[in-house]
Parts: sequence; C-alpha cells; structure tokens
Amino acid sequence: MRQIRCRDGRCQSGPGAGKIAQLLPRRHLLPNSSLDFLVEYFRIRKEGEVVQGSAFEAIKNEDRNPANVVRDPNPANWVTDANGTPIPNTGPLLMVRLPWENQGSTEVRGIDFEVRHRAKLGEWGGLSTKLNGTYMTHYSLAQHPGDIEHNLVGGNAGIYDWNLSSGIDLPRLKFNVASTWTRGDHAVNASVNYVGTVSLKRYVNAETIYDQPFCHYGTAQPTDAEPNRNGTVPLYEAYYPDCKIARWITVGLGYTYTGFKNLTLNLNVQNLFDKRAPYDPSQGISTSFVALAGYNQGLHNNFGRYFTVSARYAF
Repeated sequence: MRQIRCRDGRCQSGPGAGKIAQLLPRRHLLPNSSLDFLVEYFRIRKEGEVVQGSAFEAIKNEDRNPANVVRDPNPANWVTDANGTPIPNTGPLLMVRLPWENQGSTEVRGIDFEVRHRAKLGEWGGLSTKLNGTYMTHYSLAQHPGDIEHNLVGGNAGIYDWNLSSGIDLPRLKFNVASTWTRGDHAVNASVNYVGTVSLKRYVNAETIYDQPFCHYGTAQPTDAEPNRNGTVPLYEAYYPDCKIARWITVGLGYTYTGFKNLTLNLNVQNLFDKRAPYDPSQGISTSFVALAGYNQGLHNNFGRYFTVSARYAF
C-alpha cells in the first residue's frame, strides 16, 4: 500500500507515510452445531493522513496559518483599537484557502461482534437468529502533529473537543438483530436496528478540560466555560435537558412465500412503528436561520414506515 505525504504544499507518494492498521486475529467460537460467535477486536491508527482543510479550521487557526485567510487590505476597513489606530489583518473576509495537508493522527478501537443461532422446531419448522454490531471503545483525532488526543466516543468530535474542525458523530454502540421462522413454504422475519446516543456537550478545548461540561446548543448560561454557544435553537435544553441526539430503535417485519414453482414473493415493512428520526439541532436551522432537515442524515433517515413488495422468478 502506498501512502501520500504532503509538505509545504507539495504531495509525494511513497511507502511508509503512516501507520495504517493493527488488527488482532478473529475469535470464532463454535460451542455447538447450532450456535457460533465471531468477535473481532480492532485498532486502526493513521498518521500523516492527507486531508483537505476546512473553512472553519482556517478561520479558527488564522493566527497559526495566516496565509490561509485573505482579508481586505484597505486600512480604512480594518478594525481600530481604543486609540483609533487600524489593526492590521482585521478587514472583511475575502477568501479562505483550503490546502491539502498531513493530519496528525486518527485512532479507532473497538469490537465487531456477530452471533448466529439455529434451532430446529420439528413440525413447526426452524428458527434462525443473527446478531451483529460494533461497540466502539476509542476514537481520537489530532488535526496537527503533536496535538493532544482525547477519546471522543459517544459525542460529536468537533463539539466534544472544540479544538477540532471534524463534525463526525460517534455513537458508542450500533447493532442489528434479526430472526427468521421458516415452516414449509412460509417464512416470517423480524428485525431490530439500534443506533446509540450522541452527546452534544463540550468537554475540552485542546489541552483545556472544562470543570463543568456544557451543552453546545441553546441559550448561554453563566456557568458555561466559554461564551460561544450555538444559539440558533435557544430552547434546545428546555426540550432536551440531557443534550443528546437520542438513541434510535426501529423494527422491521417481513413475510416470504415460496409455494409457487420458481417464484418467490416478498412483503416487508420497515420502521414498523413509524419511529421518527431523533432530532439533531445542527440540522434544525442554519446560522442564517434557514430551516434544515431536522435529523442526522449520517445516522438516521426520514422514511418513516414504508412497505416493499417484490417477486422473483427463476428461469
């Protein structure tokens, strides 16, 4: 595998630009003929990964990389100090450069698991069940080499650590369990999907660890460690006092009939109980007060309850 390393705006490809992954062997257990487990622990660390900068990061770190932010050079438009003297490089924003650069590091650790069970029910047919999912134990990100790394699992990266520009959401647990009962030409299946919660509290800002974490959304409070909450949803904490994107549990149900020669008929219902996607305030309204979707499209969907009917014929 070849890596790409960028330095001083120039990119080169070559081996050894960063560590990619360290995986332990899978543990595949077969207690008996009807039950098996598959457990895999993973640790993936990437260093020197090539990423494109963001406008948020460029403006936030203007003091570190001033060349990435271009402002009006006319002193008449600069901010002035108490004596009325224009302060250099404080004019209106004209442009933001988004260069490709080598990110410090990203590390992910967790467990992938899978359980299968098969049961013979005699004249009542058979029942098969499968559970699979991922339990994340660690996710850390350093935007620049040498930056301090925090475990961000259970939160939104750029909110948990205000120093980060990444907005990735990191629920600790995601899983699916599905069972199928088969008897003769008939099969009935049911499934449950689970997506864990995501905290929207701010806990740290690089090396600074807040004594009292606070919600990023809602009306600013005197106890906030920093005065820059997102106030586009001022009543957010009144309705969501735990400051989380709620967990999402959906149920599916299906039926399959194979009684006709070479023909398979299927009927499926997804989101059987019409469970709404959890509210995400970052998708509620934009900073320019434009209504958005209201839910996290990376974790959930807005389909509601829906039906699918299909037929498959084998020639």
